[in-house]
Amino acid sequence: MSRPRRPPVIGYVLQCGTVGGGEVATLRVARGLAERRRFHPVALCLDGSAVLRAFESASIETVPFTPAEFSYRRGWRYARSVVTIARTIRRLGIDLVHCSDLMSAYHAALAARLAGVPVLSHIRSLFPPHEILPHHKPPIAAVQHFLFSSRAVWTNFNRIYRVPEPRGTVVYDGGPGADVPSDEVVQAVRRELDLPDSAVVIGMVARIASPKDFDTLIDAFDRALATYPAARLLLVGDAQDRNYANSLRAKVDANGLSGHVRWTGFRADVPALLRAMDVVVLSTRSEGFGLVILEAMEQSRPVVATRVGGVPEIITDGQNGLLHEAGDAEGLAGALRRLIANRRLASEIAENGRAMVQTRFTVDRTVSTLSDLYDRFLWRDRVVAAQQRTAV
Repeated sequence: MSRPRRPPVIGYVLQCGTVGGGEVATLRVARGLAERRRFHPVALCLDGSAVLRAFESASIETVPFTPAEFSYRRGWRYARSVVTIARTIRRLGIDLVHCSDLMSAYHAALAARLAGVPVLSHIRSLFPPHEILPHHKPPIAAVQHFLFSSRAVWTNFNRIYRVPEPRGTVVYDGGPGADVPSDEVVQAVRRELDLPDSAVVIGMVARIASPKDFDTLIDAFDRALATYPAARLLLVGDAQDRNYANSLRAKVDANGLSGHVRWTGFRADVPALLRAMDVVVLSTRSEGFGLVILEAMEQSRPVVATRVGGVPEIITDGQNGLLHEAGDAEGLAGALRRLIANRRLASEIAENGRAMVQTRFTVDRTVSTLSDLYDRFLWRDRVVAAQQRTAV
């Protein structure tokens, strides 16, 4: 009697210790794979990290690991780390390694090749050319296929490390598919944050760090406030850069905006907070994709975002959102005033955004695309292995 064939094991390598957009997207894919039962996901996460705890809480099998710093001066440490990770890959029976970002590829791509399994790597960020030096490139070369979170990310990466079309695929992340919070939950959030029913709430959900352009948002809000004095600005996100956060608070105080601005810090109830906003903003200097845009659209919120990176691949200006130029406070203020003054336009943009997310940017679609890629590389490796056995 033949034993049932186990599903292929996909090993996700996550180098970051904190839970950001890339980690959230990877978790959603892993959960989607587990639900389909065609593949078995395993997450290799930094020992003791918030990412490891997030995957554990989602009932995804997790394995802690501690990679060595990538350095040629301490090459023996890096080599030992690669061998250790390769042994872990073999011990877990991993059939394909999927690195969640470029840092993960530095540590796991060579290990995967050493273990004899195919390796894919996601690229989600817009890297400045000086961040990737020539001596960083050998581990990148071990990656067999690259997955880019947007066409803009791929174009940017080609300035640093050229990836021809056969070696890359754009895989858009999907929205979380979150339920719409009830009116009672939304009202409770507004009361908690002292947001009057009469107030127009403009909000942004993002980590407070310099790549996000909170300065332009605060300046734009200040301009819009002159026309709509009942407006409130809701800023949701962890202050990852304390110096930048302090400078923003000083700016709010200096402009006399303290009574109109609410800071929440990290919150787990993001869908309810988005529903509590009348307009959602993503003001940013750089953006590979913009997952929060999808989250806002799922909650039927009109979105205003900066025309950078992969954002225009989501938003068609005037149809499912409004775009403004980077650093243009007056342009952003004009977009805010336009949506506040014309509620019909705001409603149309919000509904168009929701409809697009439900058809084009879903986790199911992302999981299907990745499943097809996994099958392609797993099948190719089986064919190569069979040919090698035949040759012997």
